[in-house]
Amino acid sequence: MRRLVSVHMDNPAYWSFEDWDWSEQGKSYVLGELARLTGHRRARLFDGRWKAGEGTVYPEFDEARHVVRPFNLPANWPVYVGYDPGYDHPTAVLWIAVAPNECLYVIDEIYRGGLSVQQHAQEIRRRNAGRTVRRYYGDPQHMFNCTAQSPKSIATQLRECGISFSPWPRSTDVESMVNAVRQRLNDRKLTVFDTCANTIREFQSWSYKRTAKGELPPGDDAFVDADNHAMDVIKGVVAARPLYKQQTVKVFQSR
Repeated sequence: MRRLVSVHMDNPAYWSFEDWDWSEQGKSYVLGELARLTGHRRARLFDGRWKAGEGTVYPEFDEARHVVRPFNLPANWPVYVGYDPGYDHPTAVLWIAVAPNECLYVIDEIYRGGLSVQQHAQEIRRRNAGRTVRRYYGDPQHMFNCTAQSPKSIATQLRECGISFSPWPRSTDVESMVNAVRQRLNDRKLTVFDTCANTIREFQSWSYKRTAKGELPPGDDAFVDADNHAMDVIKGVVAARPLYKQQTVKVFQSR
C-alpha cells in the first residue's frame, strides 16, 4: 500500500480547469472555511501537510523529515523484525533495517487482524526473502505466555513454524521507551518508508490521555491504549538497541 498525495485543486467541485480558478464551492469551502483554521488542523486540511495534533505522543514526527520513498536495501544491512500480536485488533509486524550510520528504517509492515499465527508466519517468511534478518523480537507480555485460547504461546507456535522470537527488553515505564524513540526522531535516526501507511498513521495519531480536568494521568495510564500496535513494535525494537555491526563478546580464559 502506498500513500497517494492530492491537493484541493484535483477536485473538480473546488477547482475549474476550464476557468483556471476556484469554483464558487471552492471559494466558500477551501478559501473560506479551511483557510480560517489554525494550528495542526489548518496544516492538515488547508495546506495538506500531516502535522501532528496537540496531545500526540510524537509531535516530533514530520513526514517531510521522517518519511522517504522506498529504495533498494544493500544486502549487508541487517534487518530486525518486531511482532505485536492481535486478532480482534491488528497484529503489527515491522521490518526495521539498520544503516551503517545506525539510522533505523521501517521498510515493511503487516497490519492486519483476524489471521492465525500460522498465516502470519507464512507471510513473514515470504517477506523475508532477499533480506538479511538478524533477530526477531516480540511483545514480552503477550507473545510468551499461554492463554485460555491456546495451550501454546504465540512464540511457541511461531517457533514451530521455523521462526524464533525473543522478547524485546522490558522497561519499568513506557515513558522511558517513548523518550528513546523521541530522541531518534529528533536526531533523524528513525525513518519510515512511505509504503508503511499504518506506521505513519500511528506516529501521527497515538496520543496522551487527559482527565476531566485536562491533566495527564500518572505513569503508563497517560497513554491511550489504541492506535499503538505499530508504536509498540517501534518502542520494543528501539529498546533492543539494534546495531549495524553485530557485537562480539570476548571470552578471557584464566591461565
